[in-house]
Amino acid sequence: MRRANFVFIVVMLLSQSVLAAPIKIAALTPSSVELLFAVGAGDNIIATVEYADYPEQAQQIERVGSYDHFNMERLLLLQPDAVVVAFADTNQQLLGQLQMLRVPIIDSSVTELNQLPQRLVELAQLTDMPQHGEQLAQQFKRRLQHITEKYQHKPSVSVFYQVWPEPLTTVSSGWIDNMINRCGGRNVFAQSIADYPQVSLEQVIVRSPQLILLPVAASQYRSEVDLWSDWPELPAVKNEMMIEINADWVHRSGPRSLDGLEQICVAVDHARSVAKNESP
Repeated sequence: MRRANFVFIVVMLLSQSVLAAPIKIAALTPSSVELLFAVGAGDNIIATVEYADYPEQAQQIERVGSYDHFNMERLLLLQPDAVVVAFADTNQQLLGQLQMLRVPIIDSSVTELNQLPQRLVELAQLTDMPQHGEQLAQQFKRRLQHITEKYQHKPSVSVFYQVWPEPLTTVSSGWIDNMINRCGGRNVFAQSIADYPQVSLEQVIVRSPQLILLPVAASQYRSEVDLWSDWPELPAVKNEMMIEINADWVHRSGPRSLDGLEQICVAVDHARSVAKNESP
């Protein structure tokens, strides 16, 4: 989830002198919507994309696209004052199309949890709510520090994070890897070149993870645990350490990310206890 660079997009923090609040915002990634609602600017959002379903009020916002397309004609008619979008979750072609709007485009991406408080502050300033943003940022920092100090320095646990089952896909760096590290986990594919490497089952078996994390979205009905039951030679399978976690908490940057972090840390700590009990 590396932060993208686009020479054709002007990314700037808008002050009240540039745009008078309230402003009309097109929030074009689900995480952008969550962040704006978190700072109290949900009413400023006039357009968003599919899967932007949290909080519940977000489901009433007009949809103007999805992860792979934007309805530029509709966006031009809506005339937003600014666009908030996570560059890391949006392809370059779509970002290029947004130039047609001739409005500032604000990147809400983060690659590490400790960057998220600054995004909250920036978006609160954008919507003329600086005090609320600062308060929320400080609360986030305190809870992040508490969780990290509780788990990070415990004995390491090897972790395989399954982003997608077919093709089998994991993560090597960025946001999720940072979460695993903060919990005292060791991502078994951390050294891969690609951000989201497609791997083989044999590669996972060779790395022998003690814990397999399976993110599950609210719209997903099939359990992924059974997919691993045929491989008892894996410590995670042998010890039933295949743990389903809330995908939205982990994959979307926002205050709920700390719930996702805590969920991962509890799973890692459980696997750590099992490994300790197995030791001679």
